[in-house]
Amino acid sequence: MTEPKPSRLFQLPSTPLARVLVVDDYREVVELIGRYLDGRGYEVARAYDGRQALASALFFRPQVIVLNLAMPVMNGFQAMKFLRLRPSTKDIKIVMTSGYDYHMSRSLCAGADAFLEKPFALHTLDDTIKRLLTEPR
Repeated sequence: MTEPKPSRLFQLPSTPLARVLVVDDYREVVELIGRYLDGRGYEVARAYDGRQALASALFFRPQVIVLNLAMPVMNGFQAMKFLRLRPSTKDIKIVMTSGYDYHMSRSLCAGADAFLEKPFALHTLDDTIKRLLTEPR
């Protein structure tokens, strides 16, 4: 008797879809998003403030950063400004997140590639990341 083949439904790609850095000062939010993206086939790194985000971006070299706006130590605008000025990080796609929709236009004008108002559906984040990965910076 031959063994049944494993279901393709639950197989992850052998190589990650992309490297994604998730940054938020709420650890629960980072872990929730991180677990979801891990399960979708992304390679995920986590950071909990803007300074950690900068160090992680330089080391991990993500293709996309999910960056919360309001954080201690260094906020999302400050971190994004630094990332956009460095040649090695200037082309990373950035999804800015905030609990306030009025931050959207400022975020996009400051250099974010996308903006999501919290709370957002995780599948919306996944769709946004996939779209950004196909667009030139």
